Amino acid sequence: MRLARILTCCGLMALAACAPPKAKKPPTARHILYALPDQLPEKYDYRVQGMQATGVAWLAASFKGDGSLRLQHRDAVELLGRQRADLEQHLLITEASVDEGNRLLNTRAATKRAANNLREAVVGMPHIRAVHLDFEYNGPGLAEAYVEFVHTLHTALPEPVSLYVTVFPPVGMPQKWSAFFLPEQLAHFADGIVFMLYDLHRNGTAAGCVSPISWLDANVAEFSKLPPEKIWLGAPLYGYQFTGKKATALSKRGFEKIVAQETEADGCRMKKTGASETYYPAPSLYAHYEKLVAKHGFAGITFWRAGLEK
Repeated sequence: MRLARILTCCGLMALAACAPPKAKKPPTARHILYALPDQLPEKYDYRVQGMQATGVAWLAASFKGDGSLRLQHRDAVELLGRQRADLEQHLLITEASVDEGNRLLNTRAATKRAANNLREAVVGMPHIRAVHLDFEYNGPGLAEAYVEFVHTLHTALPEPVSLYVTVFPPVGMPQKWSAFFLPEQLAHFADGIVFMLYDLHRNGTAAGCVSPISWLDANVAEFSKLPPEKIWLGAPLYGYQFTGKKATALSKRGFEKIVAQETEADGCRMKKTGASETYYPAPSLYAHYEKLVAKHGFAGITFWRAGLEK
């Protein structure tokens, strides 16, 4: 079934007039850490910018092109979840590769299989309260198929479990990447839309801030057609060291070890040494995220990647 048939009540252009699916209970978490369970610092305290996180999403699963779901670090995720029962436990799922993601989205039988496998996995992990779906770099031609896929997953998930979808922001990212996402349509079927507001400057671009404040503001101005209570702002916990257009990710500790004069502009700390320029988010950037959430009534902030802020 294609997207046009799913939305026959009004058609894609009049989607807002359709009756939305039954809403699931909104999540209580407002600050969610994205984490790799095998790469957290020892005795990690789940605090970011002096603030206790309220949820953690574990990058521990991926979909293959045939709809199978590969779970990794399951024992570690369950152990960490028991150790921090005060935090909402989420599961972050990627595509095994862009090619695998394309194959999955192009095959209706595979998407149904993926939904069934996800439901089975979540039922077997009752501490998981939400799923975050992270497909990236797929072509614009699969945008409608992705909306269908999100609808299929949302329908398959048991009622207490929410579904979030990560998307590239509309301003500043290559059109060939951002056009894969249809945020308004995705928001109709997902419980939350996470805008990945980082990597404006990245490997292959000129040196610069990962997430300038001015760039955040430009993107937030484009969110007016989305329900604010479904919007999550993605924030970086890492910086980049640039040598020409080659960018190497580094932690806060790595940034602070660099011996050089430091300047700050547009929410970014910067040091220059010889042929390299290094950038790391400043406290003013995180304060601006908080300001935007409070001002617009957004759902909260997600942080990629836990541990790199140390």
